[in-house]
Amino acid sequence: VAGISEAELRAVEAYNRGVQSADLEKKVAAYALAATLLPDFYEAHFNLAVAEARSGASDAATASYRNAAALRPEALEVKRNLGRLFLKRKAFSDAIEEFRKALDIAPDEAQSHNDLGEAFRRSGNAAEAIQHFQSSLAINNSVPNVHFNLALAYANSKQAAEAIRHFQAYLALYPEAPDTAEVEATIKQLQTSPGE
Repeated sequence: VAGISEAELRAVEAYNRGVQSADLEKKVAAYALAATLLPDFYEAHFNLAVAEARSGASDAATASYRNAAALRPEALEVKRNLGRLFLKRKAFSDAIEEFRKALDIAPDEAQSHNDLGEAFRRSGNAAEAIQHFQSSLAINNSVPNVHFNLALAYANSKQAAEAIRHFQAYLALYPEAPDTAEVEATIKQLQTSPGE
């Protein structure tokens, strides 16, 4: 290709090897080489972070997501993936911070509110969680996962009737849910527990 440097060509070739490889270690090595050869190669940093996260190298994945975010501060998926990585590590304040950034970028997307709500729910802040799950449902009322998350937040807040209603909505929207029996048992338990 006219005008492409040797380093750029090697970076693109390494990146393509990463895309084509089915081996996770080879993916990580290929994307890392591409990112080293071409430090401004956003896709290499992003894919490296995804591969590192999948391989369990969460510290390395965090650094690679940070590199990708520096190259494209408006990249929504970087914020969401980094938030989910922090959530998995139970670093709730970091997850909340990243999900707030995602919400700033995409305030009209139901997923932005759901992610932030889930971070608040897991951190023990049911009131904030409920607010964001409700905002998510106001944008799109037909996402089973949001109803499930909201039901959990209501259950944690001892609001049994609301928890039951959203567990039922979850099952209605996702009739083949693998956890149907567990959810039905939870509904029965909530029905027999003291009122709100």
